[in-house]
Amino acid sequence: MLHSKTKGNVGELRVAADLSKRGFAVFTELGDSSKIDLIAIKESQIIRIQVKTQTDTSNGTICAPLRSCGPGYSYLYTANDVDVIAVYAMDKEVICYVPIISFGKKTKMILRFEKSKNNQTKGIHFVEDYQQI
Repeated sequence: MLHSKTKGNVGELRVAADLSKRGFAVFTELGDSSKIDLIAIKESQIIRIQVKTQTDTSNGTICAPLRSCGPGYSYLYTANDVDVIAVYAMDKEVICYVPIISFGKKTKMILRFEKSKNNQTKGIHFVEDYQQI
């Protein structure tokens, strides 16, 4: 069983590798004191990224949270902090890039791998719609 910090590091590395393959220059933070995990630059476009790693997608979904908490801290990411929440689904080797503006007033987004059993479409977000940055 991996420690949560190790899972986070794996997610950051996977996202950095994916961005590099897409032609971005990728920069990481030294330490762990800001709300930005990665900065990606391509053709003068700068993208501030917070990476979240999910380890269990057995329910067919990925959760993209805006809230982060731990010992002695709790905060909600805003557009002043980051541009994109990148979610790495460790068990499926899938990365989703969710622009922070997509959240609206919500504090998390649930992304589905498949359509819902009741065929609901309103308010449903699919993984495939968030795999490009």
